[in-house]
Amino acid sequence: MTIIELLEKYKLPKCRGDKNFIYFINDFLNEYLKDLEYIKPQLNGINEIKICDPLLKKGDTLGEYISKNTSHIDDEYLKKLYSNIKNNIGLANDLAKEIVKSLEDYFSGNVANAYQILEEAVNKYLDRLTGSLESLESGINYSIMTLGRSGNIFFRIRSCNQGELYNKKQMYHIPFSKRYLVRRQRYSIEGYPCLYLGKSGKICWCECNKPKDFNLIALKLKNDLMVKKFLLFYIEPSSLARDLKLSPVTDSNKFEKFIINYMITYPIVAAASMVRSDVTSEFIPEYIVPNLILQYLKNNESELGGILYFTCKTGIDGLKQNENINLVIPTIWDKHSNEDYDYKLINKIQFSEVKSVSLNNYCVDVPPELFGEIEDKICQCFKDE
Repeated sequence: MTIIELLEKYKLPKCRGDKNFIYFINDFLNEYLKDLEYIKPQLNGINEIKICDPLLKKGDTLGEYISKNTSHIDDEYLKKLYSNIKNNIGLANDLAKEIVKSLEDYFSGNVANAYQILEEAVNKYLDRLTGSLESLESGINYSIMTLGRSGNIFFRIRSCNQGELYNKKQMYHIPFSKRYLVRRQRYSIEGYPCLYLGKSGKICWCECNKPKDFNLIALKLKNDLMVKKFLLFYIEPSSLARDLKLSPVTDSNKFEKFIINYMITYPIVAAASMVRSDVTSEFIPEYIVPNLILQYLKNNESELGGILYFTCKTGIDGLKQNENINLVIPTIWDKHSNEDYDYKLINKIQFSEVKSVSLNNYCVDVPPELFGEIEDKICQCFKDE
């Protein structure tokens, strides 16, 4: 099994069906680790990573560069890459064990212990799990790592009555005085407002259960946020595999570091990317790990800016990988203030005008091109600066 084939097999999100959640996670991660141990380069094979070194010359676009340089499979590089991945399997195995132990403690009612175990695990792997949005905006060397449209631009929607138009303030996070509206979701803490954004209008619309009428706003993150470290859970494995098939790696050294980190940290990304199997249950085990990760973020908000993660919504068609991304940024509540919003956070973001959208002409789904046209219009204010 090659790296690409492994990524395809362990695509996310996963659904446990009617299986016990802990047993499912344990079996799933053990199977992954076993397959990881037996990956093998397919020299001169079609399902293998192709290299296109040396680096781009200054001024070249990626397309221009690839047209000048022939991609190829470097047998010696692949042998070294696969060997280095296998040398780090022990780290992935340790992380998987810590995740399962955290879940076991949570199921036993030892929530504080569950958090402590996960906290120690994230601390141990933090450098492998984080990066700044500024670095992702420019991309490393292949399209899967970029954030598509300008990396600092995100979107937010709110459902509304037909023709209703909110002001900008109404598009901020849920007010602190209405924290009772914050229920348990994937990356959430009940009663604690956060700012939730999407990389495209359509992913926001899908996350909000596809309302017919809504308000849409674009948000441009300022440098204060772009330079902070974010937890990166936004690269879905099968999308990465597809990208590697389509595009050669243009910086083999950076790619080696990235893919080793990705394989090592896959267990925690997987554990945080499970589809809720029982929508009627008050207890949602699939949300335990992402909830604890958000608690970790909140406890380390001075060092971390937020979490970038791919959606677990199913049945979303027509979106590119870098349009399928969500961002959660924690707020800071000042108990000595009567303010309803975290204005220190709000001041680190530039807001477009709010646009009211009605999709009553669409019965089932909306083409991403329509959202693209709307996004371009409301982002024009950023281009005119």
